[in-house]
Amino acid sequence: MKVSIIGGGGRVGSNAAFALQCAGIVSEIQILDANGDLALGEALDLLHGSSVIADQRIYAGDYARAADSDIFVITAGLRRKPDESRLDLINRNVALFEQILASLKTAGFRKDALIFVVSNPVDILTQLAVVRLGLPWKQVLGLGTMLDTARFRSLLADELKLAPTQVKALILGEHGDTMLPIWSSATAAGLPASPPRSKPNSSNVPKGAEPKSFAAKAARAGRSASPLQKSSIVSPKTGVSSFQSRPFSRASTDCATSRSAFRPSWVAVV
Repeated sequence: MKVSIIGGGGRVGSNAAFALQCAGIVSEIQILDANGDLALGEALDLLHGSSVIADQRIYAGDYARAADSDIFVITAGLRRKPDESRLDLINRNVALFEQILASLKTAGFRKDALIFVVSNPVDILTQLAVVRLGLPWKQVLGLGTMLDTARFRSLLADELKLAPTQVKALILGEHGDTMLPIWSSATAAGLPASPPRSKPNSSNVPKGAEPKSFAAKAARAGRSASPLQKSSIVSPKTGVSSFQSRPFSRASTDCATSRSAFRPSWVAVV
């Protein structure tokens, strides 16, 4: 199997090449980059380790030499500025991505090739690749929330003092600011991440007590509440919050109705 990494001179692309080399699951790795010298240097670094890792062909090349690739991994793109969201990259990265797709079409590629998009904003650029290349959507893959899910699991494992491979949980939605953690999916060694919490004694709740919003509590404490916190209401009987309105209603319902049973005990309800 041959894999060509477009943007392989950058940090993400070069690490992808290194991972493919260490896994030994491909026979040929080609590195493309706008900076030809950088691509050549990365290819040589990997090649020098091939004698102790795997029998692979590793080299820097161009689009013409990549035409027979089984998989194209696109990591090329401009980095986010400190105050930018991933969606803010649209105006700067779409033009670059369009050039990459045009170069692929000019040089040609196999009709059964897979395109794996890592560049941001990944959801939008993945759809753009489907449209511009004319490939079936099943052959164009985006990184999606795979990275976010991996981070989420690792952080849960670190907080719960468990082996990272034993913790499972999902992040769904856009790879960006609207991604959503699905607490009902969180498990440790196949079991819910935490046992269901017992409900507080309702007799301790004063009669006529009204639900208190986080926004009201935050105001008294001299803090501001986020839009998410403003929409959260905490029931005085159960101590569990529910959301008045949220995007992605199905996922939000899952998140809100199951968090008391599945969330780790350290997670605050907001």
